[in-house]
Amino acid sequence: QKLPTEGIKELRHAYKTKPLLSVQQVEEIIGKAESLCPRSGKQFSDFVKLCAYSGGRMKEVLSLRWDKISFDKRLVEFFGKGSKTRHVDFNPKLEAHLRDMLSRKSDSPWLFPSQRIKGARITSFKKTLEKVRNDTGIDFSNHSFRHYFASMCVMAGIDFGVVGSWLGHADGGALAAKVY
Repeated sequence: QKLPTEGIKELRHAYKTKPLLSVQQVEEIIGKAESLCPRSGKQFSDFVKLCAYSGGRMKEVLSLRWDKISFDKRLVEFFGKGSKTRHVDFNPKLEAHLRDMLSRKSDSPWLFPSQRIKGARITSFKKTLEKVRNDTGIDFSNHSFRHYFASMCVMAGIDFGVVGSWLGHADGGALAAKVY
């Protein structure tokens, strides 16, 4: 018996790895967003901070409601990938940022309400992200801030199992240990 793949040569493909963002690069992205984009820059910088301080995925962060933030329990509740709920404990930067956002809160239940459609939320920062990326010359995506969070946690000595649970991994931290 022959395998159907027998005689087929593997394609050579080198995956491009993106370097970890530094604290200075994240701060530069936040600053540029606010100066370059007067309409969406502040919300985008809030989004970047929330992703970088919580490890949330783009859709999870943009769909956060204020009732999912517990200042008493010091937790953010994400409803994420695979329709699973997970909790991320506050760290000092996350708590300070959420309190700052709360002080500027509108009457919307969303952390990122749409400025155009009343009652709706923002679903993407694609144009703002591209504008900031082009102006700074920093190669980043929405997911870069999730990697930033995970890497900072690991460098701070937090257990891989805890980091994995905060990221929503069901493998007990094996992926976090392998990647970070």
